[in-house]
Amino acid sequence: MHIIRVQRSDESVCEVFISEGNRVKLAATAVGTTEVEIFFRSKGDSTQKRAKSQRHLVRVKELTDDQVQRRKIVSLNRAVERLAPEASVTFTLSNRGVLATGECESEDSARRILSLARRVVQAAVVDQLQVRMHSDTSGQGHQPKMNYQPTMLRSDGFQEADVPISHSSILMQ
Repeated sequence: MHIIRVQRSDESVCEVFISEGNRVKLAATAVGTTEVEIFFRSKGDSTQKRAKSQRHLVRVKELTDDQVQRRKIVSLNRAVERLAPEASVTFTLSNRGVLATGECESEDSARRILSLARRVVQAAVVDQLQVRMHSDTSGQGHQPKMNYQPTMLRSDGFQEADVPISHSSILMQ
């Protein structure tokens, strides 16, 4: 199938893009409903004189705050995977805000990841990250690279006092 063109009944509801691989992508621009018609020809069919078409009804709804926050969490997890592949960090929604769990290579890495999280979700981030311990080369056992304790900062940057510090630990590698 080869897409020839795409039409919308209400152009204010979404933008339409034909991308590689003959795919149609829509980008919502307003709440509303539109009909999208995709015109195409079958590849290799030289006998086809008129293009075929498919119609699709597209409804764009307002997202709830919870849906917006969940999408931000998905984006944040993907961003951390790309920007800090050495870290094993996951963000989830909790009743206290956004929960950050997992391990980082250093205190600096943890700070950068949490800073990104606070900018993206614009909500309280509960920090339960752990910093990995690294073996020293003297054979004396494992030495912590950094001593790091979790804290919770509200979106306004102030520290919460009721976060249990006992969750702090350093993982042996």
